Amino acid sequence: MTANRVVVGGRDKRVHCLNRGNGKALWEFRTRGKVDSSPVVCDNKVVVGSEDGRLYLLGLADGRELWSYTLGDPVISSPAVVRAPGRADAMVLIGADDGCVYAFGGT
Repeated sequence: MTANRVVVGGRDKRVHCLNRGNGKALWEFRTRGKVDSSPVVCDNKVVVGSEDGRLYLLGLADGRELWSYTLGDPVISSPAVVRAPGRADAMVLIGADDGCVYAFGGT
């Protein structure tokens, strides 16, 4: 959630971005699996996992896919974004159904 947007995942295999003030849809992004993961907003980007086994990085402004990575097993956990003090870049941590925790840097 931001000051003017709410981003949510859905069992309809989509990520939805809504105007926080009036609830109107701003964009939606389709995945190939249910989205039980809670999206995280970081630096005008959205990080979210899907049951299609992928982690997605989307543009907050338009929902365009900027990057994705195949973990293979469903991703139903929510990502955590960690930023070290004094550093501009962030690290994304997420677990998958394979029992592993994955770390991605440079978001």
